[in-house]
Amino acid sequence: MPLPVVVEPLTNKELEVLGHLTELATTAEIGAAMFISVNTVRTHVRNILRKLGTDRRNAAVRRAWELGLVPAPGVVDAAEAGNDPADPASGQTA
Repeated sequence: MPLPVVVEPLTNKELEVLGHLTELATTAEIGAAMFISVNTVRTHVRNILRKLGTDRRNAAVRRAWELGLVPAPGVVDAAEAGNDPADPASGQTA
């Protein structure tokens, strides 16, 4: 049976929390990084799980990779790798 699609889009804050989940950050670490309480982090995580149709953090991250909401592991953004063609300092030309 195919997984359900995201019915309700994730908010910017939920996407930010999701990014921290991909880094295996704890609730407390996410709260500290985002300057929000652990209760607020838990609320965001609960909303992410509901919207992605999962019941565990790692399943939500996997689902987000499948949907293209976060980069898959090992995929490095060109700007992060220093190979941004728009940046003349990177040595790349457009």
